[in-house]
Amino acid sequence: MKKYLLEKLPSHFIILSTIILVVIVFLVLYGNTTMINNIYKQRLEITKLKEEISNLKKILTEDLQMNQPQEDFTKIYDIPVGSSAVKGPQDAPITIVGFLDLECPYSARFQPIIDQLLKTYPDKVRFVAKHFPLPFHPNARLAAKVVLAAGKQGKYFQMQEAILKNNRSLSEEKFLKLAKELKLNIRRFKKDLSTYDTEWDNLIESDFQLGTSVAVMGTPTYYINGRKTRARDINSLKQEIEQLLK
Repeated sequence: MKKYLLEKLPSHFIILSTIILVVIVFLVLYGNTTMINNIYKQRLEITKLKEEISNLKKILTEDLQMNQPQEDFTKIYDIPVGSSAVKGPQDAPITIVGFLDLECPYSARFQPIIDQLLKTYPDKVRFVAKHFPLPFHPNARLAAKVVLAAGKQGKYFQMQEAILKNNRSLSEEKFLKLAKELKLNIRRFKKDLSTYDTEWDNLIESDFQLGTSVAVMGTPTYYINGRKTRARDINSLKQEIEQLLK
């Protein structure tokens, strides 16, 4: 009897093992199929959600365009110079007013074109610098105060140029380094930043409010004799200036 059971055991074991294996394979395949179906359903839902978001964006954009008044680029604004820094002759027939954010990459890109324009028309054009620090640039307001402090020592535009040359990683340490490179009196520089802090905050805020009132929507924004210009290259700017000089 024992011999019989021992002879039959391998056969029963193989059958049992086969059944277990089939069950395991079925469960795995069924589980994978369910998982694949769930993933497929999730992807469909995500695709549908993306389409809904895209359609919503289109509707909002169209609604914005319909409700937003078209800007009149022929309008001439009265933009007082006030106490702003001026580069060029006071009696120049052409005045370019620029609203800048010194941490803005576009201000850094386009301001050198304005500087080139001043060199082209040394007796005809002057530039008036206005502050328009955007709220999402954390160092823009301090940068504005730094150029004002440099201005106390006669180097407003030199500091402005130095900041705009590399305005990606602005910090107090970098401003101090630039002040040393411009050979400013560092003790006075620091003292002026502290002494005039509130006054310059008010000045910067005044410029910002002025910019808002004359339809500044971003930086840089330039006005030639009070008229907002869309020109951003030297040749287009020259054409506008030549037209005004006729």
